Amino acid sequence: MFSLSKSVVRAGLGRYVTTPPSISSEKPKKVTIKSSEKKRKDALKSITQVDNFIPITRRDLFNALVNKQNFMSQNEQKLLNQLIGGMQHSVIQKMNSTHEKMKEMYDYLNPDKDTYASRHLSQQERIGQETSLLQDLSRILSMGNFREIPKGSLETLLEPHDTKGVRVSVNTRELTTCRVWVRGWAQDVISDKSVVNLLRHKITGWLGMRSQEGGQGEVTASRLILVIRKGSDRKLLLKAFKDVDLMRIEELLPNAKVKMKDFDKKIQVGIISLGAVSLLTKFLVLGSTPLGASWTLLIICGIVLSRTWFGYTNKRNAYLVELMQTLYYNNLANNNGVIVYLTDRAIDERLKQLMIAYSFLLCVPNRRGVMGTSHTVLPPQFYDKTKLKTTIEDWVLKQFELKIDFDIEDALRDLSDIGILRDTRGQLMVSSIEESLNILPKPLYEWSELDRSGVEL
Repeated sequence: MFSLSKSVVRAGLGRYVTTPPSISSEKPKKVTIKSSEKKRKDALKSITQVDNFIPITRRDLFNALVNKQNFMSQNEQKLLNQLIGGMQHSVIQKMNSTHEKMKEMYDYLNPDKDTYASRHLSQQERIGQETSLLQDLSRILSMGNFREIPKGSLETLLEPHDTKGVRVSVNTRELTTCRVWVRGWAQDVISDKSVVNLLRHKITGWLGMRSQEGGQGEVTASRLILVIRKGSDRKLLLKAFKDVDLMRIEELLPNAKVKMKDFDKKIQVGIISLGAVSLLTKFLVLGSTPLGASWTLLIICGIVLSRTWFGYTNKRNAYLVELMQTLYYNNLANNNGVIVYLTDRAIDERLKQLMIAYSFLLCVPNRRGVMGTSHTVLPPQFYDKTKLKTTIEDWVLKQFELKIDFDIEDALRDLSDIGILRDTRGQLMVSSIEESLNILPKPLYEWSELDRSGVEL
C-alpha cells in the first residue's frame, strides 16, 4: 500500500471501542452537495490520526535493532534470533484457540459453507452467534491495530454524494449490520502548487473527476475490513480490501446505486421546459406554430438532451469499470479467509511490538553500567511507560522516517503474559535473553534459515 516516501503524509488509525452492530434505520436528511461534502471531509478527519500500526517487516526491525550502535552485546545479538522465535511460538499458541473459536462460530453464518447443515439456528440463536463473533472479531482486529470507524462517521461517509460525474447513494435502511475497520492511511498531496495546477485541481474537484496523476488529497486506507449483513439475510459477509479511498467507501457495499447528478437533471428539465415554453409562446402569439421553427427547436432540444444523457451513461460506465477493478484487484480475502488473514496480522503486529519493547527494556543504559556491555543486575531507573513509549517512537522516526503511536500498554501486557516482564514500583525490568529462552517455548524454526530462502518475515 504505502511507500515510505516523504511525499506521502502518514497518520494513523488507532483503535476504537466497538459500536452497535447496525447502521441507523432513520431516513437520511436531504442536504446540499456542498454541506454534504464538508460533513464527509470532517468525518474523515475524525478517524485519521496517528497510527498504532507498525508498517515495517519483522526482518527490517530485527536488522535495525541488531545494528543499532552500542545497543546490544555480541552474545545478545546472536541469541536474539532464538528469542524472537520463542516469542512468535508463544503468540501463535495464544492466537490458535481464538482462531479456532471464531471459525466455529462463523460456521453457521458463512455464506460459502459447502457442507451439510445438521441443524439450523433460530433467529435468536443466530443473533447471539453473530454478536459473539463480532466481539471476538473486534478483539482480534484490535490486536492487529485496526480501528473501527465510528457509527456516526460511517453514516456520514455513506450519505448521497457526487463522484466521478455521477451521484452515488446507499440505502442504509437495507443494512441490518454494517461495520468497518481500517488500518494505516496515506494522503496524496499536491506536489506542484503552481496557479495552473491548483486551478486544474479545483476544476476537476467541481466536476467530480479524479486526476490521473493523483494529488487530489484522497485519503487511502492501507487495509479495510467490512462486516455486512443485508436485510433479512441469515448469512454474514466478511470482506478484506487494500488501498481503499475512504471518500468512496460506498463502492464496497452491495446496495450502492448510481444515478444522474442533480445538476445534469436540472439541465434536462430546463431544456425541456425551455422548448415547451417557446412552442407555447409562439402558438399563443401567432395562433399557430410554424412547422419549420417547431422542428428546428425540437431537433436542438433533442441534440442537447441526447448529449447530456450519453455523457451521463459514459460517466456511469466509467464509474462501474473502476468499481469492478477495485473489487477485482483490491480484494484480499472473503468470509472465512478474512478470519485467517486477521489472525496472521494480529500475530505479526503483536510480535513486532514484543520485539521492540523487549529490546529497549533489555538495553537500558544504566542496567549495563556501560553502553554495549553484557546484561547487569543494576536497578532499572531509566524507563517507565511514558519514557519507554517516547524513546521507541523517536527511534522509529529517526530510523525509518515513520511517525507511529506505539501501543505501549499492549506491548507490556504481552511481555507480562509470556512471563519475561516485571513491574517493580512502576519501574520496568525484563529477564535477560538467557533467562527468557528458558521461559519461552522453543522456536518453530530459525529465522536465519527462512531469511536465506527469501521468505519475508
